[in-house]
Amino acid sequence: MTNETNAPDDGASVLVTSMRVLAIAAAMLMLTMLVVTRSQAAFTASTSNTANSFSIAEFLLTDDDSAVALFTATGLSLGQTVENCITVTHTGAAGTNVNFYGENISPGLLSAGLDVKIEVGLPTSGGTFDDCSGFDPGVLPPVYQGKLNALPTAAAPQFHFISAAPSPTSRVIRFTVTVPNDELLLNQSASADFVWTATSV
Repeated sequence: MTNETNAPDDGASVLVTSMRVLAIAAAMLMLTMLVVTRSQAAFTASTSNTANSFSIAEFLLTDDDSAVALFTATGLSLGQTVENCITVTHTGAAGTNVNFYGENISPGLLSAGLDVKIEVGLPTSGGTFDDCSGFDPGVLPPVYQGKLNALPTAAAPQFHFISAAPSPTSRVIRFTVTVPNDELLLNQSASADFVWTATSV
């Protein structure tokens, strides 16, 4: 009877011992976690660089035509020459090329026949839209001299009106258009858009 009585006591003793071991292990784990956490906090430091910002340089290109065509030449005679000036101003990032090309150039005999000369004035040159008084290209050669329909286009290489320009930069540009003395051009018409673009370098 003694053996039957002691068996349950031994089982209960084993169970209690196991629980105590687990409790001790859990306490050691908690202690270890606390120590690690405190160690990390003791050696943590930081620094920061705030308020960083980025912006793209502005490219602003204007002219003084007030939305009026540079040429509205009607009733021209064979052999006649007309000219006009316009001021183009670049404001924005320094080191910018101002380029030119023709757009919407009409087909036909007159577009193929008109002789066009384009000159850029010196920085001190006179002239403004619809007035070439005081225009002075100096010794600079024309930036373009050829037929209207042979002007560079957006898809073709463009020539520079202003290279690596500081900001702001203005230039007076003179267009001279001559009608050849060719009777085949009588009663013909032509049209074109002149476009300037600013490109960073």
